[in-house]
Amino acid sequence: MSIKELKEREKEQRREYIIDAAEKQFLSRGYDNVSMNEVAEAVGMNKATLYLYFENKDALYFAIVLRGVRIMNALFQEKIDGATTGIGKINASGAAFLEFKDRYPHYDRLFRMAGSGRFDATTSADAAEVARRSGESLVMMARAIADGMADGTIRQGLDPRTVAIYLAVASEAVVNLPANFVSALEGQGISHQKFIEDSMELMTYSIATQQQTKKSD
Repeated sequence: MSIKELKEREKEQRREYIIDAAEKQFLSRGYDNVSMNEVAEAVGMNKATLYLYFENKDALYFAIVLRGVRIMNALFQEKIDGATTGIGKINASGAAFLEFKDRYPHYDRLFRMAGSGRFDATTSADAAEVARRSGESLVMMARAIADGMADGTIRQGLDPRTVAIYLAVASEAVVNLPANFVSALEGQGISHQKFIEDSMELMTYSIATQQQTKKSD
């Protein structure tokens, strides 16, 4: 390995070390309560050196979010690859979505905050990659819907791209239900988890062919 390659590896290792330290602080204290000075102190370097790796705190934040997005996309790909029909792939993508939120709630929170609009002016390379990779799961779902229309498990006449976005938005809303609606459900003897399961099934029924829904009866 050349000296240049060794230096590049050392630089990448230091960058990951910074991300590790910032991730711990953002999760324990909140993004707004952590300064770049404090991150620099945590990794034992001055702020000027820290800025050689990240142009600002937003850029550092998106480097952390990117970790979560990579995990999420890998889960989607794994689940979808294990299904054989279009509707099965859509069910698999729903399972991947729920698994990501259950296993990585911290990355889910950071990801949702990244999409809240407060970082619209961010221009870092990691932010651009987050945006690109965020669309990959929708592309996977759209392909699954097209596959389902071809194999007869998803009804014809739908726009795969529109349906993919609808399923993603609806799933997000169902899982992150406001507290007052959760209380209303519980008042009726329905758990939030049961509501999620029933809603996911309803979404599947809304796009499945009649033959598929009869099989589920």
